[in-house]
Amino acid sequence: MKKKPSQKVKPTPEYDSKREQNVLIEEIYSVVKKVAEQVTTMKEEILTEVRTEIGGVKSELDTVKMAVMENSRKIDGVKTELNTVKRELNTVKRELNTVKTEVNTVKTAVVDNSRQIKQVDAKVDNLDVRMGRVEKKLDTNIDIHEKRITKLEEKIGV
Repeated sequence: MKKKPSQKVKPTPEYDSKREQNVLIEEIYSVVKKVAEQVTTMKEEILTEVRTEIGGVKSELDTVKMAVMENSRKIDGVKTELNTVKRELNTVKRELNTVKTEVNTVKTAVVDNSRQIKQVDAKVDNLDVRMGRVEKKLDTNIDIHEKRITKLEEKIGV
């Protein structure tokens, strides 16, 4: 803003140029002051906003840290359980191998027993045949002896 002189004095060229310089300097000073005030105001607003954002980020970071710690604890628990399961699985595998060995032993014994049962069945069949012959001979001999006894009884008169 330019100041208007209260009195109209005829300026001299020197006076006029100094006065213009002063007026310009005052105007520049005024503009710089306004710019500085606006920059300061903007700086304060930006700082306030940045502080608010940083506070929010810190809060979220704390929440994330707690979640990470909780997840780490849970992961450690899962690792422990997984190690337990692995040990148990290895135990089961060893036991399964033992059972497989025992099953193979039983299979071998069953095959051997089946062979022996077939041999015994063959012997029993052979004995059945032989017993059949013996029974037939016994029946024949009993018949012969009964006939003899009957003849003897007839001779004796009984």
